[in-house]
Amino acid sequence: MTSDSRDSKKTHSPTVVTEHSGSSREMLKLAFPQIISFVSLSVMGVVDTLVIGQVGTGQQAGVGLGAGMFWGIMSFFTGTLSGVTTFVAQANGAGRTDELRRWVMVGLVLVLPMTVLCLSVIPLIDNLIVLFQTSKEVRPHVVTYLSVLLFEAPFMFIMFVLVSYLRGLGDTVTPMIVTLVANVINAALDIVLVFGFLGFPALGVTGAALASIVGMCAAALMLAWVYFGRHHNARYNTRRLTWVTLEEVRRFMKTSTPIGASWAFENVAWNIMTIYIGTMGAVTLAGHIIVWQLISFSFMPTVAISVAASTLVGQYLGAQRPDLARKSARVSILWGLVLMGSIGVFFALGRGHIIAWFNDDPAVMTIGGWLLLIAAAFQLFDALGITIDGVLRGAGDTRFPLLARAIAGFGFFIPLIFVLGGPVGWGVYGAWSAGLVFVVLLGVVMLWRYRQGSWLHRTVLEDEG
Repeated sequence: MTSDSRDSKKTHSPTVVTEHSGSSREMLKLAFPQIISFVSLSVMGVVDTLVIGQVGTGQQAGVGLGAGMFWGIMSFFTGTLSGVTTFVAQANGAGRTDELRRWVMVGLVLVLPMTVLCLSVIPLIDNLIVLFQTSKEVRPHVVTYLSVLLFEAPFMFIMFVLVSYLRGLGDTVTPMIVTLVANVINAALDIVLVFGFLGFPALGVTGAALASIVGMCAAALMLAWVYFGRHHNARYNTRRLTWVTLEEVRRFMKTSTPIGASWAFENVAWNIMTIYIGTMGAVTLAGHIIVWQLISFSFMPTVAISVAASTLVGQYLGAQRPDLARKSARVSILWGLVLMGSIGVFFALGRGHIIAWFNDDPAVMTIGGWLLLIAAAFQLFDALGITIDGVLRGAGDTRFPLLARAIAGFGFFIPLIFVLGGPVGWGVYGAWSAGLVFVVLLGVVMLWRYRQGSWLHRTVLEDEG
């Protein structure tokens, strides 16, 4: 054992239990800043869609498809790094605060190899787009956008590590402020670089990608300033050099890799659907992209609740209070159902007007309206899947969600995309119906796992000795 490992056995006061522990008030206090952060991220996606839509339908479809492929590539890595929250939350809940910087350093050590793997995809993009048979009018815009956007990888990875650390501590306000500032930078640069203002040339889709990179770089720098700042250094000794051992990396990857793989499986499945729809022409793809942006907006508040659930469940299990972990899980699931149920009603009743805000082409409005109705139908099941995933992640129960997504995605979702979209003849509506089946099935299976209760008896912490 290293000297640093011996120091990490020092303990401080564990999580303080109050009358609000496990309550809606406690969960919402953590979730609300994250809801603002996640909604602002979704708004930025909507802004990108609106801005590029002024350039052309082909460019709009290309940026949407490129963004989806980008997240498909990044999802494994970002999901894995988000495991920092579980380790930090449980260690903090147990009062073992000298362990926190270890898990931050493990995450940061992984940034370089992950970045190299992401950038290695760039030479393959052109061939992949041809292989996917993407519409010719969309293809060049996808290649241009994605080739530039992948250079955002190292800044995004650093951001995920440091945001996950702060969430594990229960600090969701700082990430909110950083996200808002970064998004303002992104929005301003979007307009300047896409259309060419303030002496800059009009760069189109390249400008949209560059704006995103600068915004993410700003976020990473702000979070590093917080982590190494006076407050966190005084409390958690963050400026102290911590050597990472292979055993620590192994422990981290054992719990966190299933999170990344789970995110990747789901992203791959949805991206296969988007790529398949991309063969149907720019109008159909534009309708799909608009609805996808709206869906991304709809689930972000519930993702925020899911992250709050991870933090609270982790902290209370670390503090050996499974009763409060269960209470926190229940209120998180309930609020997720309320939020997404309300959004589903809004989508169903206002679908025609909503699509028209983005594109008033009658063909796009017709396609988008029907797709939005399908999306409205799976909101409640999506709420179950998202919130329960957060509960299980906080406990360190990460393998079951991975298995559930793999089976539901590769056993049902992906095959049904081609069956319902092709031989059955439903086209884009068949592809989205496959998504409906996937979300419903995953929500039901995750509810079954939650009700089993085995997650209440898990921990990622080593026994103190």
